[in-house]
Amino acid sequence: MKFLVCGDYHCRNKPDGAFYTYRKLVRATTLKAEREGCSFIFHCGDLIHEKHCVLVDLLIMLYTEFEFAQSKGVRWVLMPGNHDIPAKHKPTQCILHLFKKVAVVYINRAQLKGPGWSIYLNPWRLPDAFKAQSKDLYIWSKSDINPFKLQLAHIGLAEGLLSPSNTYRAPSAIRVVDLYPGAYTMTMCADYHTTQTLHDKLMYMGAPIAHMHGDAPNQGVWIVDTQTASFRQTDLPGTWPEFFTYNLTTKQDLEVLPHNNYKLRVSSELRPFYELQFGGKPNVKIEVVGEGLQKVPTARRLEGINDGDNRSILKVWLQKKGYTDPAYYEAGDEYLSKAEGWLFEHRAG
Repeated sequence: MKFLVCGDYHCRNKPDGAFYTYRKLVRATTLKAEREGCSFIFHCGDLIHEKHCVLVDLLIMLYTEFEFAQSKGVRWVLMPGNHDIPAKHKPTQCILHLFKKVAVVYINRAQLKGPGWSIYLNPWRLPDAFKAQSKDLYIWSKSDINPFKLQLAHIGLAEGLLSPSNTYRAPSAIRVVDLYPGAYTMTMCADYHTTQTLHDKLMYMGAPIAHMHGDAPNQGVWIVDTQTASFRQTDLPGTWPEFFTYNLTTKQDLEVLPHNNYKLRVSSELRPFYELQFGGKPNVKIEVVGEGLQKVPTARRLEGINDGDNRSILKVWLQKKGYTDPAYYEAGDEYLSKAEGWLFEHRAG
């Protein structure tokens, strides 16, 4: 049995042209599955990007594409990521419910079985709930006699490497061991957009295409063969928008293609020069920065602004999320104080 496995599609209809890019992305995935002889496409979360609003045209497009897949003998299997859940404390109130007639939707953890294979679905949850459902799946796996066992999860792990586009996310309370990777043939994770291996039986798939500046270049999808226990990463056919970031310290003539996206990081002195050339182009962002231009480095999930400076991380995260009420910081500070007290007691012991 062969499956196509993917995640982090982040379908959207902005900026201009994105709607058609993501329609092509979903269609290309269906056609790839058909050509590879895969009857099922497992999408491991973050199908939709705008989690706090309903984009009717986008939802209709996805519904239509899943209907098209059915006509080709291919079924999409969906589980939620953090972007598919508008209210994180209410994870079962998920927008994926809308696709139940044209796709197979699992909102909660699940075990799927076939001849010689099992798939364990571990959707996104807040840390305590995620650890609990991971343990449930692990218990189920211990009595599973199938030789091939695949766990599919959507979670950000502490040991994982973030894309520069994600450096302001809060530290993760989930670690590799919390997914019990030794119990499975492989665990494939979505959430981080960069392909990476964190354990000999655990990896991140990476996003199929770059969605924003800082994302890794296009990484395609995965073909999983349960008989040979093989995992093959393969590109999707077609041409996809690329994201380029330039650190510019001198005046240069740049070639800007309309189907790609560009970020120009310049000093305040150089800004007028580049504004004159590219200020009216929707696919070009001009960012004014200080001297000594450098690309934003990647960072691990547990790293912050400075080592141990958790309250600064909290402030930045709240600002980025738009939570400006002091009550949010006070609640976070109270939590950090309790966590630090717990760590002190356990390390001291």
